[in-house]
Amino acid sequence: MIEIRERVEASRAMLVAMAAIMTVIVYLFTVIFSLYIPQTKGFFNFGEVGVYIAATIGGPIVGLVAGGVGSALADITLGYAYYAPGTLVIKAVEGLIVGLLYGRLARLKPRRAPVIVLIAAISAAMYAIGSRLYVGRAEVSLGGLACAVVLVDVVWLVCAAALFAALAYLVVRSPEWGWPVVAMCTGGAEMVLGYFVYEQFILGYLAIAEVPFNIMQVLVGVFGATLVLSYARRLRV
Repeated sequence: MIEIRERVEASRAMLVAMAAIMTVIVYLFTVIFSLYIPQTKGFFNFGEVGVYIAATIGGPIVGLVAGGVGSALADITLGYAYYAPGTLVIKAVEGLIVGLLYGRLARLKPRRAPVIVLIAAISAAMYAIGSRLYVGRAEVSLGGLACAVVLVDVVWLVCAAALFAALAYLVVRSPEWGWPVVAMCTGGAEMVLGYFVYEQFILGYLAIAEVPFNIMQVLVGVFGATLVLSYARRLRV
């Protein structure tokens, strides 16, 4: 992945093209799929997956442009225009952080143990949040199609176990995969904090209630982006 980044960053034309392509990818990941739990108002989409892919492959500039513009356009499309100004800044900074940090970490010697501990914490957090806030009747939207399903806590136990098994296996087999996970989690922390500030002080919401949902968004993003990137690497994309 770092080789692709270096080629992109070496050519202004490739940088512009990659930024445009990744902006579309971030937009599509955000608007195509969503899951909503009416009882708890729990919600997430795959937007973070797109942001993390853009920043990891394209670098900090691509991450900044695609993360900010793609996500803000998605907010407008989905009817959340009042979030768009905050999203533009928050997701742009998130993409910038992931791109910059991964670029630096990728040149260091990978270490398995700390990353596996981080993956275990991510998996535990997914189960804790999912089993508490994402259970009951759920509305799933995929493109223009919508359906209702019922989620139980066992679903999140299976998801958390699958997340840990997949990412831990990936890191044990190829330790360098730990660095994207660290970079994504760091960028995700900025996203959670950014929306807390925006909702609390700009929109006037009780923002602390949204923090667990934004954390879940990050967890889904880390899991999804890492799997997509690992599969793409196997295909030598």
